[in-house]
Amino acid sequence: MKRVLGCLRRELRGEILFDQGVEVARNACVAGAPVAAAAIGIAAYSGSPLVGLAALRECMGRLERSSLRVASWIDAFRFVEQASTSTRLFAPGFGYIRPKGAARVRRACRLVAVEQLRFGRGRLSEFYSNHHAELTEQCGPLNAVGLMALVFLELGLSRNRAERFMLVWQVERAVIEAQRVQGIGAARYPFLSEAYCYEGSWPAPNDRPVDDYPRRIGLFDEEEA
Repeated sequence: MKRVLGCLRRELRGEILFDQGVEVARNACVAGAPVAAAAIGIAAYSGSPLVGLAALRECMGRLERSSLRVASWIDAFRFVEQASTSTRLFAPGFGYIRPKGAARVRRACRLVAVEQLRFGRGRLSEFYSNHHAELTEQCGPLNAVGLMALVFLELGLSRNRAERFMLVWQVERAVIEAQRVQGIGAARYPFLSEAYCYEGSWPAPNDRPVDDYPRRIGLFDEEEA
């Protein structure tokens, strides 16, 4: 398992896969904040419903309920038009990545599948690699969170353990970048030079009222509400 995780970790550290969480970490530290700010910034970014820990959990759940058939994956992940809003539903683990990043994830998927197959695993990664064209057309390109979901599920990791791996890797990447830019100085740092354009659409708006949020997260029960 260590070799597979090591391979996945190396592939996900490429600059082409840097996201807005890394940008937040770099911006904070080049402007004088301590390195701890980088860790805090990327940890906060992990709450993104598009590419954060919740997306990892949801993607793993949908994969568990799917069989190794293209139709099954498409049924679980494809974007479906909503008549009321004319927008697409959110497909966790797919989309929200630039074309070059998607190509990097696809390459990483192939490499990790080869590593896994040495240990009698890797069916999910191999399946996606073999059918990526059909799946991309219906679901959007696989992103880094989706790749982690494939590998973590194949390795038998629990949701909690998968979240820990993902968050630790993200924090490490953000801190490395924050330390790299600290010597540049805010006056010479090209703020907002990166254009983070994601493919896909945002999740459907939550139709529940904002004042219902405390009850939903368990701050008080139905009777207190």
